[in-house]
Amino acid sequence: MKEQIFIFLQTELNNPLYFDYGDFGYALINIYQYLAELLNKADAFLNYIDNQINKNSADHSEYRKNSFLTRKIKFLKAIGRTGEISKLIQQNLDVVEIRQSQVESAVIEKDYITAKKLIADGIKIAKQKDHPGTVSNWEKELLRIAEIEKDRETIRFYTKKFAFDRWFNRDYYIKWRKTYTNAEWKKVIETHIEEKIVEINQLYKKNKGKVWHSPDKLFLDTLAPIYIEEKYWEKLLNLVSKETELSRISQYHDHLSKHYPIELLDLYVPAFERQGDIACNRVEYANLAGKMKKVIKSIPAGREKIIGVAKKLNMKYSRRPAMIQELDKVIILENGQ
Repeated sequence: MKEQIFIFLQTELNNPLYFDYGDFGYALINIYQYLAELLNKADAFLNYIDNQINKNSADHSEYRKNSFLTRKIKFLKAIGRTGEISKLIQQNLDVVEIRQSQVESAVIEKDYITAKKLIADGIKIAKQKDHPGTVSNWEKELLRIAEIEKDRETIRFYTKKFAFDRWFNRDYYIKWRKTYTNAEWKKVIETHIEEKIVEINQLYKKNKGKVWHSPDKLFLDTLAPIYIEEKYWEKLLNLVSKETELSRISQYHDHLSKHYPIELLDLYVPAFERQGDIACNRVEYANLAGKMKKVIKSIPAGREKIIGVAKKLNMKYSRRPAMIQELDKVIILENGQ
């Protein structure tokens, strides 16, 4: 039966259908490889792998070719034919998975110089192929080695980079901060904030006339995560105060409601009315009412003003029964219910 399955797979796995519509082919190859080891048919399996490598090289199917190359190396290790592996690896170090395995071996052997050299070359290849995600992954490997070697300057460089790479990453930010004493950090982060302010102003000035929004949105998106981490509540309030969109203001509710409830309330009241003007279906009405109730609960002093907005909207849009039904859930709180 095992022989029959092996022969069946040997034929079927040449059909691209198994690879074009999912990962079925790779699951079948796992069985084919297992049987090749069990039945001592290594050469037949390797012949199949080599054919697939050649075929996918000709078809420019880089992912599949690399997958078969990686599998071939693992199979040669499994059957003890290690003498063939070294040459195969050296010929295919442009394959990320193969280079990664070499990096891992060097790290295990504490040969960090070799590991970093492999990574540096990997970064060059990834940049040539325009694969920014691969570049980032290699840089994270450099950070991992830097942490092993306790290379503080390299740790600082990459944790800072990854903290602000495309979007804010709190884990890397905290790692970056931990490389400084409290006294050192205050100067470092203040300098970073000033640099970002200058950078945003320069960017806005360069693109003035090409963008419809003010730099305030960029300031908030860029600096708010830092202000939250550093508990710069007044600075955060100053940024949020320039916002008019309810969704943008409420995003910082939990951070500001305890420290500046009245100031935050002054932002909410016009934002609630503005949101009521643009809401156009029950889902949006319910969302507005839910935000109103949340603010009343966390800032009780604003109950009267917020209920006043709800009443005003109900009168203004008296022909919108769905809005009235949702906002009545806010108005009912007038008596403290």
